[in-house]
Amino acid sequence: MSRQILTTILALIRSVIFEILVVCVLLLTFYNYIGIADTHIGADGEGYYEYLPSVFIHKDINRKDSDPKKNPELFARTGSMGVYADLDSITRVNKYPCGTALLQSPFFFYTRLATPSDGTNRDGYQQPYQDAVFYSAIFYLFLSLWFLKKLLLRYEIKPYIIVLLQLFLALATSVTNYVHQDAAFSHVYSLFAITAFFYCVKSYFSGYRASHLIWAFVLLGLIIILRNVNVLVILFIPFLAGSGGNLKAGVLATFRNFKALFSGMALTVAIISIQCISWYLQTGKFFVYSYPGEGFNFSDPHFSDILFSYRKGLFIYAPVLFISLFGLISLLREREFYLFFSWICFFLILTYVLSSWHSWYYGGSFGLRAYIDFYAIFFVLFALLLNRSRRWVQGIILIPALITIPLNLVQNYQYRNYILHWFNMNETNYWKVFLHQEKQFEGILWKREFNYDYYDNVKEITIDKAELGKDTLKQFYEIHSSDIPGFHKVSIIRISLENDFDEALDGKLEVFITDSVSGLFTYTYSPTLLHFADGPLNQYGTGTYPCEIPDNTYDTATGQQSLRFRVQSGRSRTKVALKNIKISFLVLKS
Repeated sequence: MSRQILTTILALIRSVIFEILVVCVLLLTFYNYIGIADTHIGADGEGYYEYLPSVFIHKDINRKDSDPKKNPELFARTGSMGVYADLDSITRVNKYPCGTALLQSPFFFYTRLATPSDGTNRDGYQQPYQDAVFYSAIFYLFLSLWFLKKLLLRYEIKPYIIVLLQLFLALATSVTNYVHQDAAFSHVYSLFAITAFFYCVKSYFSGYRASHLIWAFVLLGLIIILRNVNVLVILFIPFLAGSGGNLKAGVLATFRNFKALFSGMALTVAIISIQCISWYLQTGKFFVYSYPGEGFNFSDPHFSDILFSYRKGLFIYAPVLFISLFGLISLLREREFYLFFSWICFFLILTYVLSSWHSWYYGGSFGLRAYIDFYAIFFVLFALLLNRSRRWVQGIILIPALITIPLNLVQNYQYRNYILHWFNMNETNYWKVFLHQEKQFEGILWKREFNYDYYDNVKEITIDKAELGKDTLKQFYEIHSSDIPGFHKVSIIRISLENDFDEALDGKLEVFITDSVSGLFTYTYSPTLLHFADGPLNQYGTGTYPCEIPDNTYDTATGQQSLRFRVQSGRSRTKVALKNIKISFLVLKS
């Protein structure tokens, strides 16, 4: 018996060995290059995950019975991200669907049982729970890869092509981020459910087995409570059927197998009822629109933006998916017009719906995350393209596709290290930081913009120049607070200067405010010189930077302070040469 068990285990490992290897490569990339994030539950991810600590730790599904005065930390966390939406003056609801929490629950429960109850893990967001969500996302990525393989095998795709496409999915798309930095978001969980659904539907049309039909219904219910709009997956069924005749035969076979159809539909309803019960417990209603003030604007879709904009465009941040579209040419060449039009129709409908959401860029995030759930449609197309191409054609296709892997990994590194902005990307910003990983680029796109019409300039200082060589430090100006009218009201010190803004410029301009008697610092700030650039890099121009001064800066015993400005050069290729420096002290107009 033990030998039989060992044989079974070895057979199981062999069946998933490539999925394990792909996941290991991804983990090695995190540990050795991108870096492992400490926090995986943030932004929208808090809302998807929040069901678990609310129900199983706080015993209060939407914290309506908790006293904010006694437990302010419970509300500071969830309130800051708008997890709960107010439906009226007394009713609120977790605006996010509960399916993600359902899939995360085994990892949550294990962590809850395995973590000592020492009072340090009382709200479900401490490090063990953060790690649990990370491992949860990795697990569902593994299942996504496995079901992608099983789906592609239904299309008789060669094994080496399947492995390549699994690598592309994990390393060349936004999936990389959503199993790591934003692991609590719903997308990798939806990717698993939708890819498995596609496999079951494709398998059903191959033999009309009742088990495939029932599992497809189960997964459909899960898909809906993961992300309601993903019910659109049913529109991909015609493509999976393979032909109009097979679609008709499959529909007829489904109605003939009434028992399986009824059982499957009942299971779908039962799974959806989990969400309905959750709504009822929170609001007293079984059906709720939990996104008040947010919705679709179908008269104003951002079709080109969602696909090609520098802000979040699908094909800009996951170009491997654009390469997959050449598979449509393969379908036309093989005269498979049914597959061509059924794929195109689904993609156009999906894009129309997703681009009609009021926030078509889907908030602060990496890439166009709403498409992640449906990535399987691109990889089926890519697989058919490669499978039907000659080796030399495969080489031509795969060379640019392989280049997208390091591009995606660099951009994930940039996103994690505040080089690539999660919201404010445009063409200028994209090319300003393109492939840059240097320290001086961190935060370069986070320079805050102010409307200076609301400020009075109470003092302006002009300095001709400040020059210094490599690895040196030089103070170029000092002024006392008594020489600045209304200094205690100054809220911004705006510094402008001229420089060539070479991308290798890694020096800093440092601002110090010190108490004149004690000598203690009351304010220090040191923006990187490269961050001053208002335009493109590697050209001479003007740059500005606003140093925001907090109110407590002026709380000194003497009320007398001094300001010092100095510039520090790093290991730049050339010496630092700042010209026409202007220092303006701005007070908010009353």
